[in-house]
Amino acid sequence: MILLIGGTSESLEIADALTSDHQAFVLSVTTDYGHTLATAHAEHVLQTKFTETTLIDFLQMRHIKLVIDASHPFAQIVSKTAMTACQTVGTTYVRFERQNEVLNEPNVIHFQTQSEVTDYLLQHEGKVYLSTGSKTAVEYGSVLGLDQCSCACSTDGHSVNKIIRGRL
Repeated sequence: MILLIGGTSESLEIADALTSDHQAFVLSVTTDYGHTLATAHAEHVLQTKFTETTLIDFLQMRHIKLVIDASHPFAQIVSKTAMTACQTVGTTYVRFERQNEVLNEPNVIHFQTQSEVTDYLLQHEGKVYLSTGSKTAVEYGSVLGLDQCSCACSTDGHSVNKIIRGRL
């Protein structure tokens, strides 16, 4: 049995390939939106947020021999949890990550940490396009304030006010 950790469009492509190859697998997702998408690509879909303990239990109870981690590249906690759980129970872990297409354009600025981004934004005026997920939007909103942010987070049902006020 295979556990496919989803969260990207590539995970759905992997699910399609596993289905075509008649491989037994469970596709895990964390959001309602992810579940809606996943059900069109996998017979067995599990909507959950694994902890290390719950993932270890799942791997053992379902006799998972392979974990394919196709979670979002920024979902580092998910990947670390999966790596640790797999190492604990002796399950093979494979990380699938989309190729990083970094823009090297003169008007594109790259940062290593979120605090570098907020420090920069607090020191500069003007409009900035910042693409981030709902989890980090809370942190940006709390540092930058509502008057500095305009958010659109529709896929997981979070309202802009909840994100800005840090109450997800």
